[in-house]
Amino acid sequence: GVRWTRSDFWQDVQFNPEAKVTSSLVLQGVDGRKQDSVLSMVEWWKTEQEIEFQLEDVYFFDDIATNVSPFKGTGINAKQVSCGSRGPKENIPGSFDGKIGGCGGIPS
Repeated sequence: GVRWTRSDFWQDVQFNPEAKVTSSLVLQGVDGRKQDSVLSMVEWWKTEQEIEFQLEDVYFFDDIATNVSPFKGTGINAKQVSCGSRGPKENIPGSFDGKIGGCGGIPS
């Protein structure tokens, strides 16, 4: 809830990698540029919520390799995760490249 997220809305960054993040809940990030949104979110936590995170304490999880690899060198922990099946085929050219799942993570 809001007590933990400090946000009461999902911010739609509208596939704009330069969008200034104003929530801890973000959607429509650009594939391959989600590190920009995460870094902006870390700055939002610091300036607006007065909570400073060390980058090595920040974690990002995604099912697409091209969303994880750009985090290399940022200091942020990024991991490609998901279940084994992608689910129904998406009608987007190349939509399966580098993806290992689409139905969410499972505890192990």
